[in-house]
Amino acid sequence: MSNYLDISQFKSCTCGNTVESENVKIDFKYTLIGWFFWSMGTTATPTHVKFTCEDCKIEFESLSDKEQIQYFTKYRKK
Repeated sequence: MSNYLDISQFKSCTCGNTVESENVKIDFKYTLIGWFFWSMGTTATPTHVKFTCEDCKIEFESLSDKEQIQYFTKYRKK
């Protein structure tokens, strides 16, 4: 596995934006315990990730699979 995000594993918006585009809003959802650890400065893995295009306001991808979320958070642009 290489050190970059393979965007072919994720859906893209109808206007062409991908999960790595700058015009995409990323919403992370955490459990209550995850929020606690996040507020203490430790890394918590989200339980759900939502991608919304800011150009056309459409949610085009949603991740709830733990392996996909870990892959995305590990290799995404920071």
